[in-house]
Amino acid sequence: FMWAEEPVVFENVALDPEEGLLVTYVAPMRLHGVLVGAVKVRLSAQELIDVTHDYTGLGESGETLLAQRTEAGDALILNPARHEIAGAAPHVITRDRTGDPTLAAVQGTEALYHEDAHDYRDAEVWAATRYLAEFGWGVVVKVDAHEELAPMRELRATLVRLGLSLSAFAVVVGTLFGFAISRPIRELADVARRIGEGEHELRAPVRGSDEVAVLARTLNAMADELVRAGETPPEVTRSE
Repeated sequence: FMWAEEPVVFENVALDPEEGLLVTYVAPMRLHGVLVGAVKVRLSAQELIDVTHDYTGLGESGETLLAQRTEAGDALILNPARHEIAGAAPHVITRDRTGDPTLAAVQGTEALYHEDAHDYRDAEVWAATRYLAEFGWGVVVKVDAHEELAPMRELRATLVRLGLSLSAFAVVVGTLFGFAISRPIRELADVARRIGEGEHELRAPVRGSDEVAVLARTLNAMADELVRAGETPPEVTRSE
């Protein structure tokens, strides 16, 4: 028998209820150069299934799907899906579900999807697709858009909380600073009012050398001039 030089042809992939995913190859068989039949080999693809069950880095919702295009143009999912659908098994995605990246994958499309993509659960997903032309398979790696956007939503909420906290802090600091600035000015105003009402012996307290202290000295000088312009002034006292 001679078949070593004959081409080995991929025939199909099928799901067997007992053996799982099987890949079939066919090669012609010759006897003394005469074609007498064919050799068909069926191989288990359980290792591929094991790979698709590894969800490392795919969070709580992500998964990898292997799919094959059917004669009707649908997408046959070859590996068990991660998520269950009540009352239905997501083995076939019909061609009318145009927003499903699995259909695009089995049609030979290789792309990234960040919007308007929905999987077999009708959940919005972010996905990447590849096409394995040798086998006619589509590969889809996807994760729920809600899960992918969650860190950005959390960051936005954190920034909002931080902004509110900084605003409240600024209001408190501004209020305290305003009180610190306005208190000596209110004291000067009170001293000026009392001097105007006849307490000529009263003087404003002078603290430091800032603008408020300059105003206090000026007010005291004006009070001294007022006393010298009048009768003999009484004993001068300073308010604390």
